[in-house]
Amino acid sequence: MTWNATTDADTDIILKVRSSFNKSMDGNCTLSWDDCPPVVNGTDISDLPSVSDGHQYIQWRAEFLTFDLAKTPVLHWVNLSYEYGIPFIVNSSGCIRYSSHYTDMRNFELIYAHGAMIKNQTEGVLMVSDPPISITRGTHGYLNYTKLIITAINLTGSERAPTSEFVTITPYDTNSELITGGLYYKNFTINITTYYLVVWEKWFTDTCEDAGLVNGTDPGNYNIAREENRLQISFCGDETRPINIWLKSAEAGIAMKGDG
Repeated sequence: MTWNATTDADTDIILKVRSSFNKSMDGNCTLSWDDCPPVVNGTDISDLPSVSDGHQYIQWRAEFLTFDLAKTPVLHWVNLSYEYGIPFIVNSSGCIRYSSHYTDMRNFELIYAHGAMIKNQTEGVLMVSDPPISITRGTHGYLNYTKLIITAINLTGSERAPTSEFVTITPYDTNSELITGGLYYKNFTINITTYYLVVWEKWFTDTCEDAGLVNGTDPGNYNIAREENRLQISFCGDETRPINIWLKSAEAGIAMKGDG
C-alpha cells in the first residue's frame, strides 16, 4: 500500500486498512477502525492483523490531523496493489518419532507431529493427546459462525537422534506469533500430511460432530477428503455462516542428547 500526501510539522495523515469476506464491511465481520494499526507507507499490508490474503473485500481510511487550524494536510492519491493466487496463511512441519526396543514392548512407537501424540502398536493406532486445535460454534450479530483456534507448531533442531540406549529430548527457544486474531472467512481448509490418516480423520470427525457440525459441503458444514498421505479438512461457510479463525504460529527447537 502506497500513497502520496503533503504534510508539515503541524499536520499529519494516518492511513488504516482492513479486509473482510463480506462486502458490507460492518462491525460484525471485520475489525473496528480503533483496532486497526496505522499503515507505514510502502509496506506489505498482508502482515497486518487487520488484513488477510484470504479476503475478497478491502477498505482503507485516512485520518487527517492538524495542530494548526489554519493548515490542512493534503492526500493526493492512494494505491492498493495485489497478486491473484490461492491464499496460504501458515505452514508447520517436524516430527519426533520414538520406537521401543524392549522385549515386552516391541512394535511400540510414539509419534509427535502437528502438536498431537500418536501411539502406533500391534493392536492399532490411537491418538493419545489432542492437537492444539479447538472447534466450536458461536454467534455474533447476524453471524452464525464456526470458530477455529489453531496453534501451528513447527519443530526445528537435529534431524537424527544419538545412537544411545537412552535419549533425552529437550525443547528450547520456543517462539510464537499471532497470525490471525479473530478474522472471518467464507471457507477455510486445513491440510494434514501424515501416515496416520485414519486416526486424524476420526479425531476431526468426532471433534466437529461434538461442536454440532455436519459432514457435507453446505455452509456451516465440514468436509474431509483423503489423498495418499494427506488429509484435507474443509470448513464451508458463506456471508452469514463464516469461519472465525484464531491462528498462532509457534516454533519449538528440539535438542536430543544421548544419556548412555
